[in-house]
Amino acid sequence: MFIINYIKQLCPAILAFILVLVFSLPFFIPGLQSSTPLINSMLVFYWTIYRPRSLPYWYVFTFGMIYDAIAGLPIGLHGLLNVLLRSIILRYRDKYIKEPFVSIWFHYMLLSVLVLILQWMMLAFVYEYLFGIQFAIIQWLLSLMLYPFFHRLFDYVQGWMPRR
Repeated sequence: MFIINYIKQLCPAILAFILVLVFSLPFFIPGLQSSTPLINSMLVFYWTIYRPRSLPYWYVFTFGMIYDAIAGLPIGLHGLLNVLLRSIILRYRDKYIKEPFVSIWFHYMLLSVLVLILQWMMLAFVYEYLFGIQFAIIQWLLSLMLYPFFHRLFDYVQGWMPRR
């Protein structure tokens, strides 16, 4: 029984690793640039609110670096963004946990804008080039559309996990 509970507690970490691997490759939407949803921010946002111990700082930093390595981005970019996002969410976690889904989704919308702006600024600094903002807007909209689906998926996984 102990081993089964331990494996169930690892579900968020395993799911995060799988989703980061899958979503580090861009999706091609006809007529638009290739785009990927902000899967890192979705994972960090949800699990920091509902099960903060399941994805500790070192793990969110690590899967951010794995994402960077696979996606061909500067190593550490998403690791740093994940740690920053986790810090912000932990600060206000008590308020978030009592909110209904629509409010959570709105807060995700705001924090994902912050993540995208920081990502855009860091990439501009590293590459010494100002990238077009339209790619970030497409990525943001794609993430907003997919967040309810992933929130539901994470709810299902959390329901399967042992109680705290």
